[in-house]
Amino acid sequence: MKPQVRGRHVSKRSKFSRDKPNRGQRAPLASFRGVGYNDGVHVTLDERTVGIQCFRVPNIAGFSGIMKHRYSDFIVREVDTNGTIVSLTELPRHSTPSSKLLTNPKTLCEVLHQKISQFFPADSHSDNKKATNLLDTIVKSIFTLWKSLKKQHRDISTKRKIQEVQDLMTTELKSAAIAEQMTQFLHKMLHSSGTTAESDTALQEEFLLPEVKDKATRTRIHQSVRIRFGHAIVSDTIANSKGISVIRLRRLFVSGKKRKDVDRRETNRWDKNRPEFLEFTLYKRNMDTNVVMAALARAMRCRVGNFGFAGTKDKRGVTTQRCTLYHGSKEQLERLNRLDRSLDEFNFLVGNTRFVAEKLKLGDLIGNQFSITIRQVSSDSEGVLHEAISAWKEYGFINYFGLQRFGTRSIPTYEIGRALLRQNHKEAIDLIMRPQSGDPSKIHQAREKFQQHQNVEAALLEFPPYLVAERAILQGLERHGLSAWGQAVQCIPRPLRMMYTHSYQSYVWNKVVSERLTKFSSEYPILGDLVFESDVDVGVEEENLMVDPEAENDTNAGKKRKGDREIVPIVVTEENQKRYRIQDVVLPLPGYDIKYPQNSLIGFYNDLMSSEDVNFQKLTHAMGYEYHLPGSYRHLIRRPKNVAYEIKRYDDPSIALFPTDVDILQERAVQASIPTGKMVALCLQFELGRSSYATIAIRDLMKQQSNCIESTCKAQVTLDQKDVAVEC
Repeated sequence: MKPQVRGRHVSKRSKFSRDKPNRGQRAPLASFRGVGYNDGVHVTLDERTVGIQCFRVPNIAGFSGIMKHRYSDFIVREVDTNGTIVSLTELPRHSTPSSKLLTNPKTLCEVLHQKISQFFPADSHSDNKKATNLLDTIVKSIFTLWKSLKKQHRDISTKRKIQEVQDLMTTELKSAAIAEQMTQFLHKMLHSSGTTAESDTALQEEFLLPEVKDKATRTRIHQSVRIRFGHAIVSDTIANSKGISVIRLRRLFVSGKKRKDVDRRETNRWDKNRPEFLEFTLYKRNMDTNVVMAALARAMRCRVGNFGFAGTKDKRGVTTQRCTLYHGSKEQLERLNRLDRSLDEFNFLVGNTRFVAEKLKLGDLIGNQFSITIRQVSSDSEGVLHEAISAWKEYGFINYFGLQRFGTRSIPTYEIGRALLRQNHKEAIDLIMRPQSGDPSKIHQAREKFQQHQNVEAALLEFPPYLVAERAILQGLERHGLSAWGQAVQCIPRPLRMMYTHSYQSYVWNKVVSERLTKFSSEYPILGDLVFESDVDVGVEEENLMVDPEAENDTNAGKKRKGDREIVPIVVTEENQKRYRIQDVVLPLPGYDIKYPQNSLIGFYNDLMSSEDVNFQKLTHAMGYEYHLPGSYRHLIRRPKNVAYEIKRYDDPSIALFPTDVDILQERAVQASIPTGKMVALCLQFELGRSSYATIAIRDLMKQQSNCIESTCKAQVTLDQKDVAVEC
């Protein structure tokens, strides 16, 4: 009877699993980085097309300048639910276990020679050669001695550990004979090479302990072996030929590969006295939060879904936020901060680790602190800047959804969302797949070819993997047929589908805001407005744009979180009108379970959505998470908090003017203002509540269109500079 491993579970793969190979094979990733895939042009939307039209205080002069000239000009630090600004203050560093200097004498010799050769004259070839030969001899001697000492240390350590296990077995099993047999087995396994000549024998080689009925004793035996020999020996529990559960010891590696038929229950056991989540601070530079999470998941060998965070942060910037990892190893995580690289070489760092009881969820924050450098400020008069910032602090800004809410391509995401809400899946697919302005040339050609020939297999070879929605549609059409538009749309990851429909809600909200401020007072609430009490913080949670294949089956998605209270807005009447300020006014994002203003704005909502053939009430029982849109509320006006600023003069545009967390850790000062500097920068620090956009806040401060203030857009803006937004 073949022994069977207990506790080993094999999960059944869903028939819709994305790990399933596709008939349309995709080209290697490297081929999507060549000529024709990197010649795209950045395209920006005209902000008026998504309803961004007004300024909060149009009579106060603005100024021009450039934001995000360098990604370190945009620093974001999360503000947690306790009001603490998240910073990277503790950064454990670990040496890399694969350092070539410790294992390769030739590499060490080359490094030493480079250091010493600078002391020889350039024409002193003979002396240089003598030094090289001498170094080679010395290094080889050092490594020979080092290897000998290392082997002696390993042998002494192994002998001590085996003796400890033998003593434990003698005590636990009350049998010196069995303990001695186990000791001999361990000696054989630990000192044999395990190479191919011995692999077949080693595969069958195992040591079975007699039955141990006491669970606590079995646990101590497993732990003893794992702690001392976990790198080489594995213990698990199996049923022997008589059906009795016994402990088995085997070599962990066979022919250089780790065994897969292992009971991992003891290995993965979590200390019941330790909280289940490892919390850490993530510091990243010029990277998307979700890209970093995917990299961390690979490094930690876990699912992306094991991580939690309160919100996604901007890519083009330096950001700091708290994250959690379910059953994460503190030591394994901290090893990512390798000592063989300088801190400035890392794209992300992790630190400030601790164990906590709860996972971080989207929205588990008060807001963010922004440290923004606006360079090449046009005004020579500091008085203009002081007046603009003073008004901005007092009156705030119009809380529009920013352009990033509507995508980075020529076809805005709200148009795709509108098609989905009409349940016109063919139109949605056409919008996603059609050629777009600014696309790299090879992708533009691939889109045109698919439009003309509808060849799914050929398109799968030509569409890069980072075009997630496009490839998902192609795979759906391949699986279900070219006319199965609804099924193809359902192949798009749920977070992306929801992003499209949420984008349409945001588009409607922006349009209504501009209507409200154009037609009615911007100083106080009007009759029929909806308001929240001043102490109520309400905001739309950011969508989780992380494309996690396993999230598709998350049946809790879209449901209210446990403990959330339903907040009902108050209607402004003649009796209560004087109690509220314009900052208390909220407007609803449309949905099937929402309260609308009790004035003419409700007609504007209805007319706008009716003209676009969208009816949220019909979606109450619609299938698909993208239609789960009960609606929510968002403040009309927001004010920045804890505003501080400095006007700096400088000469070098590549010099940082605000310190990052790494600068602070390394006690590296930033450039002070130069009185005779040729250029002017505004260094501005402030805090915003969750779901408010820093670019929108800065837009209102500068009185500039938001697609004109970022350096990445400066050269591509197609609008006439005289054509400014409508002043309301």
